[in-house]
Amino acid sequence: MAVAWAASAAALSSARMGRFGDVDRLAERASAAEHPGLLRFTVGLAQITSLLLAGDVAPAQELAKRFTDFA
Repeated sequence: MAVAWAASAAALSSARMGRFGDVDRLAERASAAEHPGLLRFTVGLAQITSLLLAGDVAPAQELAKRFTDFA
């Protein structure tokens, strides 16, 4: 469980630092731990942040829609 939370926090931090190439790898690592609950939204926030900061607005909106539909 600790690895999953660390990876999700690292993914979000990487997105905010502009290290977009690291985000998907870290998000996959967090998701692979299969820890249910809020973790999936932290991972999603990291991925959406990365897309937005990279200027990929349409894919970010699509991903955000998937998460809001899921919630």
